[in-house]
Amino acid sequence: MSKNTKKLDIIKNDNNGSINISRMQLDSIAFDLDGTSEALSDIGYLMSAVINGQLNEGQVKSLARLIQTNAETWAEIAERQKSDIEDIAGKKAIA
Repeated sequence: MSKNTKKLDIIKNDNNGSINISRMQLDSIAFDLDGTSEALSDIGYLMSAVINGQLNEGQVKSLARLIQTNAETWAEIAERQKSDIEDIAGKKAIA
């Protein structure tokens, strides 16, 4: 480990083991979680506009297509991160 590298140990209270994770991996996870959170917030905002009748039929259809694509994309990103975290932990997380 170089002088510029910080060691991060993540230790569960009920477990004697630890997991080492690089800063780059942790940043990647945080970035994707932030993006997922923002996407879900946007979807909620748009759905509120639909529910409150603030959009015409054409706008609703266009937004529905965008929301579907957005949700699928971020679900895939979240699934990839879950898999990466499981790889780091060396085991499968509870589904």
